[in-house]
Amino acid sequence: KVYDKENVTLITLSAAKGTPRLTDASQWLYFKNDAISSNDKNIVFLIDKTPSHFSDASEAEFFRSALNEVVESGKNVFVVSSSGTSFWNTMKDGVRYINLPSLWNPDGSLNKNFKLLKFKAAPDTLYYSAESLS
Repeated sequence: KVYDKENVTLITLSAAKGTPRLTDASQWLYFKNDAISSNDKNIVFLIDKTPSHFSDASEAEFFRSALNEVVESGKNVFVVSSSGTSFWNTMKDGVRYINLPSLWNPDGSLNKNFKLLKFKAAPDTLYYSAESLS
């Protein structure tokens, strides 16, 4: 799904079955073109599994390659995932990757690493902050 907001386009993807292709192969038909053709310079991909946790490493590499094409088109690209219990963020090849951890630990206790991610979009840039709830 694609959501156009003021100065940012949000694109949701799912890799719940291990990769986007295994979950719903039709996602591959649209996500890159939706991002490149967006009128917004800021693109945020929301995905339920970080690419490094895809069950197929070649599909993860293909995904990163597609993201690089979006960056090369002049877009600011963020990938926000939700895998595991750790918060992290990193920049690779012009793409900002942010992982938001689960609210709950595997044992059912509250995850103290849980963060709330906030974005502020301007026409040419996207600012973010990750805040603890405690």
